[in-house]
Amino acid sequence: MTTPAPADGAAFVFHASDAARLAKVADLGLEVLVDRTCPLADCARALASLAEGHARGKVLLSVA
Repeated sequence: MTTPAPADGAAFVFHASDAARLAKVADLGLEVLVDRTCPLADCARALASLAEGHARGKVLLSVA
């Protein structure tokens, strides 16, 4: 669900996943491009990489 965009063009998107929805996405054959996986301790560096436009896919943070 997307809320109507205000005059400045910003919008919020709310998403809730469940097993049925994820199964439908998996059936489409979509692939996620992962640029890198970083430990949570490197969160600031990962966000900086995204902000600078260096990431060419998703940047994942691991907590384990």
